[in-house]
Parts: sequence; structure tokens; C-alpha cells
Amino acid sequence: MILKTWINSMIGSAVLGGILLASTSAYAAPASPPNVFVNGQYESNAISVEGRTLVKLRAL
Repeated sequence: MILKTWINSMIGSAVLGGILLASTSAYAAPASPPNVFVNGQYESNAISVEGRTLVKLRAL
């Protein structure tokens, strides 16, 4: 009797969890280039990869 109650509660939890997970959705924000200022000048060629900002270096 205890096993039957346990199985019913596990099935109910799985169904409820499935419904909750199916009803929530996550959408990513549109990608936009990061605003980077180097020596007071805006750098338009900066990119962002895995949370890191990469800026091209050039020789002076």
C-alpha cells in the first residue's frame, strides 16, 4: 500500500513538473555589438564571445 502511494506521488510530481517546464519559455535578447571606448574613442569593431569583449589591436 505504501509503495502504491509513493508511485502515485512520483507520477503526479513528474506530470506537474512537465507541465511547469513546458509552459515556461526563455528568449534571448537580440545580439548587439558592445559599446567600447578606448582612449576616449568609440571602437565599432569590438565583438563579444562567451561573455568576454574582444577588441582588435593595431600597431601605432
